[in-house]
Amino acid sequence: DIMNALQSKLDAQALTLKEFLRQSLDSHSDTIHHTLHQHLLEVDSKVATLSHTSPKQLSFSQSAARSLKLSVPRFDGSNVTDWLFQIEAFFDFHDTPMDSRLQIASFHMDGRAAAWFQWAMRNNLFSSWPVFLDAVRHRFGPSAYEDVEGDLSKLSQTGSVADFQALFEDLMN
Repeated sequence: DIMNALQSKLDAQALTLKEFLRQSLDSHSDTIHHTLHQHLLEVDSKVATLSHTSPKQLSFSQSAARSLKLSVPRFDGSNVTDWLFQIEAFFDFHDTPMDSRLQIASFHMDGRAAAWFQWAMRNNLFSSWPVFLDAVRHRFGPSAYEDVEGDLSKLSQTGSVADFQALFEDLMN
């Protein structure tokens, strides 16, 4: 009789201990599950952010980028090589989509360049940004009849080395 009572008491304590361990395990499991879920949400958020961030943006802090005062260069038809270089560099730096570049550039044209651009747009001459760039080179760049090589062969230094270098670089561009 005492043995049965002890056995019953032992069985009850074992059952209580099992229940306590199960509840404790469930509680820890819920905590781990919740923490893991939070970490997965953070990872998903960071992956989404990174998938919409260009490599340039990853390597160049946004605060530094905001502190730069870059503006779209204006174009009046002169210095076409310089303008083409600057506008391409500007758009590349800002990761400007190809289909937005033409419209943005149109707001930064003056004088004969603006008049030419308006005429060309009315006549649907620009189907893409590269077509526009070629048209600008053709319209405002050096003429095919200009003898750049001849001018280069006639180039002589009459002033400083820096002046000569500037003239040489102008002809090479």
